[in-house]
Amino acid sequence: MAAAQVDQAICICTTMEEFDDVRSLAVEHDHLWATVGVHPDNEDVYEPTVDELVAKADDAKIVAIGETGLDYYRLNGRSIEHDMEWQRERFRTHIRAARIARKPLVIHTRSSAADTLRVLTEEGGEQAGGVFHCFTESTEIALAAIEMGFYVSFSGILTFKNAQALRDVALALPLERLLIETDSPYLAPVPYHRRQLPHAVWIAMKLFAVVLLGAAGILHAAPIDDLTLAAANDNVHSMTTLLVRGVDPNGRDAQGRSALEVALRESSSKAVDTLLKLPVVDVNSVNAADESPLMLAALMGQLDAANKLAARGARINKSGWTPLHYACSGPDEGVIAWLLKRGADINARSPNGSTPLMMAARYGSLDSPGLLIAAGADVNLRNEQGLQALDFARAAGREGWVKQLKVLTAK
Repeated sequence: MAAAQVDQAICICTTMEEFDDVRSLAVEHDHLWATVGVHPDNEDVYEPTVDELVAKADDAKIVAIGETGLDYYRLNGRSIEHDMEWQRERFRTHIRAARIARKPLVIHTRSSAADTLRVLTEEGGEQAGGVFHCFTESTEIALAAIEMGFYVSFSGILTFKNAQALRDVALALPLERLLIETDSPYLAPVPYHRRQLPHAVWIAMKLFAVVLLGAAGILHAAPIDDLTLAAANDNVHSMTTLLVRGVDPNGRDAQGRSALEVALRESSSKAVDTLLKLPVVDVNSVNAADESPLMLAALMGQLDAANKLAARGARINKSGWTPLHYACSGPDEGVIAWLLKRGADINARSPNGSTPLMMAARYGSLDSPGLLIAAGADVNLRNEQGLQALDFARAAGREGWVKQLKVLTAK
């Protein structure tokens, strides 16, 4: 799940026979939760009573009753009126249990919407609330469910070529009542399939942006400047809202800054984490000054961010100014040591020929020149102006290093 960038998930129970296994998963893992219930499609399984469901729901790890509901899709010659009463009775049992346990319902409805709403109404289902999961019914049914206090959840079906009617339903509903689910491992959005679920979070966000908001004509309503402002303030909630609305996380604001660049400059750690969890974020994108995200993390002494950037494939070495140049211009020699350990070019040349040691001699911490020299930095190199590290130390008034570099340079 961590690779899929999913923080928490609900394990859905579909029979009482499997309940102990489902609950065990939730108990063994802090990020998992579970439900209790019997899926309407399951026949010849144990039928729980209201009291049994309530008793099993009295558990901090059990967050809902279900999956429950009605499904008339495969009747196989049976009569809805006479032969499917067992489903309706099972559904009633679950609704009654949910009301007593004060747990929401996870509702499945297929080719049975009218009866689903009727039974919910008769049993006071609005007192429990919950979600109509993997919704495929009409706008009228969705609005009726919302009127009863339920959420409406869409799966990857929303992206299928033949699902325009379902997209029209989604567009007709209030955004605050919409949810998106993977129904894992099934129903992955186009063009992905069930083996590509690590992209689930970003896909879900783009579902809202591209399928819903794009169709509504408001895809580009939120400017990139709002995203960089939210990143500067470390406001993850606002960032997520903007990303859901379709703002490109790699876009640049009026000042040419990306959200990741701003988050790093402002030490907005939560914003950095949020952005780096998005597979589409380009960790090697550079700004007009040819600065990469890793260069900024190095300059700011943000070792945690540097590690996460490297894990995403950020380049340690690049042409021009490098992360090591920037680390040597900052206050934290820990990042310098980290870069050197990962193969940073200790004598890398900037566009004007300056080396990391020159940067350290003038701008870095008092210990950073020694760290570089001990690691093999060449003290005799000159930049295009003919200056050596000794000259940089002299310009900064660092007499201690001036003396040491004089000795080393003379050798």
